[in-house]
Amino acid sequence: MNAVALRRAHPADCERVWAFNFAPDVRAVSGTAEPVSPAQHAAWFAQRLSEVDAPIWIIESEGEAVGVVRIDRIRGPSRFGRISIALDRAARGRGIGQAAIAEATRTWAGPTLAEIHPDNLASRAAFEACGFALSSGPTTGALLSYAWSP
Repeated sequence: MNAVALRRAHPADCERVWAFNFAPDVRAVSGTAEPVSPAQHAAWFAQRLSEVDAPIWIIESEGEAVGVVRIDRIRGPSRFGRISIALDRAARGRGIGQAAIAEATRTWAGPTLAEIHPDNLASRAAFEACGFALSSGPTTGALLSYAWSP
């Protein structure tokens, strides 16, 4: 795996995170393909950064921002989180996503779910390599649910 660093996102990352998350090829394999304007994203991002119990990190490789990974706390009494990752096209296929997933779940240290488009074989392989297993847990639409627990 490539060495990566995760750093907490800050307000200046707003545009960068929008670009990672709303690249057409990322949207094609995400849970929802609806477009989000930069203004809508900015409002969401500001609110999201205020949630101290739901981390959002910028993925850095060789000192460059190459993606974003976040864990959204699933509401309810459990400590479950839902992980989401988006990488710049140039960062894919180099083990960066797998390293970021491993570091994010290690830092989160709680049970985590991933919802993955069935055709996204690279993402499925990266999550499986990090110990996520296909589960029958909650899914969104036609997405596959993977679970991990420390």
